[in-house]
Amino acid sequence: MMNQKIEKPITYDELYEKIKKIIKKQDELDIINNAYAFALNKHAGKKRRNGDDYVTHPLEVANILTDLNVDYVTLASSIIHETVNHSDATIDEVKEEFGEEIATIVHSLSKINRLELSDDKDSSAAYLRKVLVGLSEDVRVLFIKLADRLHNMRTLDALTPEEQKQKANETTSVLIPIAHRLGINSIKSELEDLCLKYTKPDVYNDILKQLDASAEELNDVLENMQENISEMLIEHGIKFKIKSYGIQSSTFQRKFEKRRCITRSSQSITKINQPRISKRFRICQIGEYRNSCSSY
Repeated sequence: MMNQKIEKPITYDELYEKIKKIIKKQDELDIINNAYAFALNKHAGKKRRNGDDYVTHPLEVANILTDLNVDYVTLASSIIHETVNHSDATIDEVKEEFGEEIATIVHSLSKINRLELSDDKDSSAAYLRKVLVGLSEDVRVLFIKLADRLHNMRTLDALTPEEQKQKANETTSVLIPIAHRLGINSIKSELEDLCLKYTKPDVYNDILKQLDASAEELNDVLENMQENISEMLIEHGIKFKIKSYGIQSSTFQRKFEKRRCITRSSQSITKINQPRISKRFRICQIGEYRNSCSSY
């Protein structure tokens, strides 16, 4: 994840089309539809700080989770996860409407969202992670919480600079380690980039400039490499897939820090011993009998 693009909020019709690709049973789809109707009613007339209708937030959270192929309970819970804390809905109402399983997840999320996570001390952050995990008897609670934070980080421009930095620090110390432990790399990587954007904007922008300057050249090199590798594999009758990956901004930042290219006083990137930008791409060959991955 490199440039963070601001896109138009997803509509429920668009989300539903995505959901139907992973949820096939009509009774489960009906529960998700009911969850949307419930959230739409409870959040009616409310706006987020960026001006969007409040219901767009749970829809975006569900959209993030859809990419993780979660079950219908997770999706329905994510759509109504803010109703208890940000409307007149009660847990009993949720339980009556959607059953014990969804109500338990929503209740856990409402307790987590009332936690004060902002503490820069390592010991306190570790304690808060334990508390958060302890409140999440169902791992799906953590999935929803991480997706919730990711969308909030994507729309952080609506907050003050002080609030932005506080949210970024809290995300770095408490939530990113949880995403790492759960193996949700797509969320972890984007959260790391977004946190870098708000905690070290100079570093973040310097990295983006360097990557953008070399992107066209690197894309040409990548295409040639893919063609050459494909020809060799086809020639030997090997079944394969080739994928390219962009190494994220925060990965470069860690490499720069290891090589002492970031000065504490100016937070600027020097050109001494920089990691080679050409290593931002990796090509993985997935064979019929085993997987192998090579970086370039």
